[in-house]
Amino acid sequence: MVSRLLGGIEPMPVKNDTYFRHLKAGEKDYKRSDSGGLFMLVTKTGSKLWRYAYNFDSKQKLLALGQYPITSLADARIKRDDAKKLYSQSSGLAAFLLNGADGRYREPMVRYLQAVYTRHDNDQTLAEVTGTSYPELDKAYRRFMQSLP
Repeated sequence: MVSRLLGGIEPMPVKNDTYFRHLKAGEKDYKRSDSGGLFMLVTKTGSKLWRYAYNFDSKQKLLALGQYPITSLADARIKRDDAKKLYSQSSGLAAFLLNGADGRYREPMVRYLQAVYTRHDNDQTLAEVTGTSYPELDKAYRRFMQSLP
């Protein structure tokens, strides 16, 4: 019935904890994917490590999410989802600060990042360098995000 609903395509079986628990070390390291960029790296020494593969600036990056079984499959999926959400939000914010409001925030963004990287920032730094209150920045950011296709 399900394959008929999917146009004759059989759904991929969902991997569960048992699948990952029974993976064994091999002659060399290997990967077994879960979904959404989440995979387990099984090392030749037998370690089982959760990794999340994502793209940033047109390059693939990896984020370590923990070691199995200390980090369960369910926890790794939550961490993956949290990372996706964080990267999505931060890339939107970066695009806004660089391109939003006709580039008005581009120079303040540079000053803000300089303060962050030199550890001279505080809770008010972004508002100070932009000359805009946080509620105003938030409204402008929301308008910018809604204007995107």
